Amino acid sequence: MRLFDLHCDTIEELKKRGEDYLNCTTQFSLRDREKFQKAVQVMAVFVPDDIRGQEAVQFVLDYHQYMDDQVRRTGGQAELVEKITDLDRILDEGKWAFIRSIESGAALNGDLDNINRFADLNFKMLGLVWNGANELGSGPNNDTGLTAFGKEAVKRMEQVGMIVDCSHLNDAGFEDLLNIAERPFVASHSNVRACCSHPRNLTDAQFKEIVRRGGLCGLNLFSRFIDDDDNGSKDYLLAPHLPHAGVRRRGRDSLGRGYGRRDYLRPRPEHALRGGTVCGLSGGTRHRGSGSAEDFL
Repeated sequence: MRLFDLHCDTIEELKKRGEDYLNCTTQFSLRDREKFQKAVQVMAVFVPDDIRGQEAVQFVLDYHQYMDDQVRRTGGQAELVEKITDLDRILDEGKWAFIRSIESGAALNGDLDNINRFADLNFKMLGLVWNGANELGSGPNNDTGLTAFGKEAVKRMEQVGMIVDCSHLNDAGFEDLLNIAERPFVASHSNVRACCSHPRNLTDAQFKEIVRRGGLCGLNLFSRFIDDDDNGSKDYLLAPHLPHAGVRRRGRDSLGRGYGRRDYLRPRPEHALRGGTVCGLSGGTRHRGSGSAEDFL
């Protein structure tokens, strides 16, 4: 089985617990490495909405160092992707490839130069917002679109080769992004709104537009975004999202998975990483470690 997971934001919680990537208590653990032929994990530094200003910048810098330290403690089982040519080599060596990302543009503190700073630190992807408003735009808590700074930030990210992540972005912001983006972008952990009405999910039209532009979507296994009844850990309920996501057509090449913090912090069920659950449902996608590193990144 091959895996490309677009979103894991549990690094702060692991630090609080004194755990590491070899832990036995969360749904992400390098102890599962042998289950995969190849595995790529995007590791996000999540910046909460109550952290702002220079504190947000320093927050990301601190966790950048912490992530580096934790990967070194894996005994060679994982390696961080520093440049694109690293990815295929890491996978060929049988290691778990980790890609750095940031969740929430609050990390920029309203300064475009911080995009360059984080790109130089090999953060490959940035989520523009979380649930509330920041200097770039807003999540579903209100209907404000991208700010002037947010639009400039998207342009700068494209210039430096940092991938734009639109998960959490509200509909007005998504429309603004469509009008200015010149390169493919991703929704790292978003489901289909027609199957679950949570405003963080994508409409069919939004998903199809990401696919049309050559982007990538990671389906979210947190129950609140799978089914309106919030049916706990019944991950099979994700299946109805797939036809809407276009998995039978071109969309199958643009579909992965993107766990969130609460997915990874649930107790580990017996089936958590077994083929036939979500890993198996999207098994035909080329962006889960099965193709060339240059296919998307």
